[in-house]
Amino acid sequence: MHDISKVVINFVYRSMLSNLKGLNAFRAVMESGSLTDAARRLEITQPAVSRLIANLEEETCLTLFKRQRQRLVPTPEAEAFYREAVRVLSAWEQIPKLAQDIKARQGSQIRVVSIPRLATGILPDILQTFSVRYPDSELNVDVFSRRDLEKWSHTQQFDLGLVNLPIQNPVIECVPIFAVRAVIAMSRDHPLSNRKTVELRELLEESFVAPAEGTIMREHLDKVFMSIGCRPNIRMETSSSIFAARLATHGFGVNLIDPFTAQWVGGDKMAMVELEPTYEISFGYIYHLSHPPNVATSQFIEVMKEITPNILDRTGVPYRLLAGAERDLAVAE
Repeated sequence: MHDISKVVINFVYRSMLSNLKGLNAFRAVMESGSLTDAARRLEITQPAVSRLIANLEEETCLTLFKRQRQRLVPTPEAEAFYREAVRVLSAWEQIPKLAQDIKARQGSQIRVVSIPRLATGILPDILQTFSVRYPDSELNVDVFSRRDLEKWSHTQQFDLGLVNLPIQNPVIECVPIFAVRAVIAMSRDHPLSNRKTVELRELLEESFVAPAEGTIMREHLDKVFMSIGCRPNIRMETSSSIFAARLATHGFGVNLIDPFTAQWVGGDKMAMVELEPTYEISFGYIYHLSHPPNVATSQFIEVMKEITPNILDRTGVPYRLLAGAERDLAVAE
């Protein structure tokens, strides 16, 4: 099985211009459904599109299409490659705009990226307070899944990220703000649902709905069970920790999760039971080391540190402030 992300990255760097033409041809065929329509879209000849696709397959060592009755039928590898190719091309097409933004950038502009649970939780109040206090500042907010945000963190196209920690990236500075106690989410009719706490060893025989390997919540789950020399009994995996919590609510098993997400997706159908021994999940902000906070971003951070405790108090979720909540940053001139 090919690591599609690595294939795309290596492919682009080997021969940038030629490969981008191949990626464009591939995207056009995938989206238009035929060589003829792709050629018309790209304003080149049909044989030229065919050559670009053939070169692309040779460069990547992937079989992207099967030829059936003069038609190109996408393979499963093509479907996976398409998702990554679109991401690369989209980033490439943003370069002119990025250059303009950098040239025109003022100290009052801030680009914030956030995971959904913080974007729908603490971020709106922070944005409101900041906008009232600094009305001339310009804010751009993007919301990504945790996995996509971690990929995005490799770029320098953001000023500040709000995320659950840690992020393992040597060029990213992670500043923890607060931690919450992990809970076990389950349906209301689960035998453990009326408990206030549950011992980890009591969960050895329970079926878990788990996030997929490589996600931060899966790392937390594995780490918790590793502490007692065991592995969780995983019944089902999903790439989304939010979907995993939803499945637990519908009786597919139990799920290790932070209480913010549990409150967000669970509703009245979800029961939350605290885990013993206590295991904490931390949240904070990140920034690229080559792009330290400027004046406006530092002001945003100060507002965030100031009002986050009040926001958390309103949720009713127990929390613990961490060192980053009091941290003073050197401001980039």
